[in-house]
Amino acid sequence: PRMTGTVVYEVSPLEKIQKTFQEDAKTQILNEVESLDGEQKKILKFVETIQKGTNITEIMEKCLFLKPSGGSRSRVTKKIATINMMELIRKDRGGHIFPNLKQRISKLMEIHNATTEEIESVYNHVLMA
Repeated sequence: PRMTGTVVYEVSPLEKIQKTFQEDAKTQILNEVESLDGEQKKILKFVETIQKGTNITEIMEKCLFLKPSGGSRSRVTKKIATINMMELIRKDRGGHIFPNLKQRISKLMEIHNATTEEIESVYNHVLMA
């Protein structure tokens, strides 16, 4: 189409598209966290707040206040496996569980030029959800 004059954008189209992708990434993370059950959300928040590696026994005793025995242990292990599969936590071969939520958010948002503050804001929003 033929244009006369100059079109002025308040926000460049590229920046607008990046913001749209950032919002999509934020929505994706929020949807993943919302799909977790109550215990899984509690485990995620526990692992994030201690900010260090932990194990299933510590999660059972100090987060869920359960005895680390048979049936409960296998149920919690399955819940942790689901959170790990979503990359919201990281589990190593030795069974240690580490926080990974901020890294997951960064992975999805940095490619779209999200600032550290924007990533931190999404992280805090997810933790409070």
